[in-house]
Amino acid sequence: MRTGPSLNSVRNLVLAPVIFLASLALYISTLAPGLLWGGGDFATFQTMAYLLEIELPGGIFGHPLWVILAHPFTWLPIRDVAWRANLASAVFAAGALTLVFLTARHLTRSVPASLLATAALAVSHTFWTYAVMPKAYSLNTLLLISCIYLLLLWGKKRDGKYLCGFAFLYGLSLLNHLVMATAAAGFLAYIGIVAWQRREEPGLRKELLLMLPAWMAGVTPYLLLLTRAQATDSTLDIITGFVKGLGYVAAHPQVLLLSIGVGLVLLLSSTSSPLPLSLVFWAYGIPSARATPRPGCWG
Repeated sequence: MRTGPSLNSVRNLVLAPVIFLASLALYISTLAPGLLWGGGDFATFQTMAYLLEIELPGGIFGHPLWVILAHPFTWLPIRDVAWRANLASAVFAAGALTLVFLTARHLTRSVPASLLATAALAVSHTFWTYAVMPKAYSLNTLLLISCIYLLLLWGKKRDGKYLCGFAFLYGLSLLNHLVMATAAAGFLAYIGIVAWQRREEPGLRKELLLMLPAWMAGVTPYLLLLTRAQATDSTLDIITGFVKGLGYVAAHPQVLLLSIGVGLVLLLSSTSSPLPLSLVFWAYGIPSARATPRPGCWG
């Protein structure tokens, strides 16, 4: 009979806020100092966060959820408004790293491995760049990792509230960035694997049925914005272009191989490439993972 929280839970409760505060301190110390003019849209996002201007999904500024969540940061009585908008991205990035640690901890059951994975992402070029600028990507990472973590908890604890939480959050995430739609296949595959493993359990059908209204509740704000004609047309153009791109790659596999080759050349030629160090940990981690397989990692 369990009388209290497990040692793993206690460690998570201690380490999670430490990771959040440490990463937030890193990003605040390197935060963009104020109004940004480069990139073509930084200043626009700062202005939209301040004025709470909601643009319809599909366009370059169509990230309403980021604007909504960044707006309260502009009320803070510190620095200027532009800096406060930048701070929102730092907070979202710190939250994402905290969830990365908890997810890695859940999969590996290793604190050192989880800390290493979190630290590697924290100082990676792309993630760090968008953690200190007013863009939607750090929030998108937070939403994606949150969805993954909730699904893993559902698979382990077999509690429908985690599946419903995932479904709601995933539906809501489309209001931040349409790229989240590309994760649907992976999420559905994991749900299918877990459902097949639990197919004899009487409560599974109810969990799966409740997932649909939870997803609908999350995606409703996005659908309401899509009722405006220009948003619908823009979104359909993006989806159509994405599908056409997949079809082109399927019909011309040499294009995919060429792209992979070019990407590897660029990676190896980059002076800041972490690939050599990554290969060391990969060489150690793959045999270890095969010796102690964990289905959740593959799902």
